[in-house]
Amino acid sequence: MNLDDGTGDTGVPVLSTLVVGVRAAAPWAPVWFGETQVGLTLVSLALALAGGATAVRARLGR
Repeated sequence: MNLDDGTGDTGVPVLSTLVVGVRAAAPWAPVWFGETQVGLTLVSLALALAGGATAVRARLGR
């Protein structure tokens, strides 16, 4: 944030860094792929992994 005129980017710093990393690692990623998409992708992966862990635990009887 620029304290002189109050302007600054409105992105989330961690997600902004991840977007830069995604664009560097996968240059074919769409231009519109931004912080929202990265955040939602991380949430969906976490939910999918949690569901998989729950299914494995249920099969093992734990």
